[in-house]
Amino acid sequence: ISDAAEVAPLPAIENSAPPPHAEPSPATSTSISYEEVSKLLIQCKEQDVCLVSGVDFTTASGESADLLLSSGGRVPITGIPVDNPNNDSSPYRLVAKLRDAKIPYTFPFSNLARYRK
Repeated sequence: ISDAAEVAPLPAIENSAPPPHAEPSPATSTSISYEEVSKLLIQCKEQDVCLVSGVDFTTASGESADLLLSSGGRVPITGIPVDNPNNDSSPYRLVAKLRDAKIPYTFPFSNLARYRK
């Protein structure tokens, strides 16, 4: 079996320890790209082990977010597509991928508490 058929190594995120069966990853990074998150979510959907425990969107528009790791780490996601009414580019594509992988996510609507009576 050739090495080309293997799954690419997972991106290094913070100081999280990968599971024993995971391939070693390159140098530690301080953020993760949207494309890498998409690959992780596909792995979560297809495998029993998932390194992602959730996503916290940091803006109500969904254009910035932090990836929450099963190991307890938190990493900013870069490159989330902006909402564009002229095509299907939207942060909600990430929401759909999270839903499909059964990964919880949150939006920052805590400021709505001020409207309570």
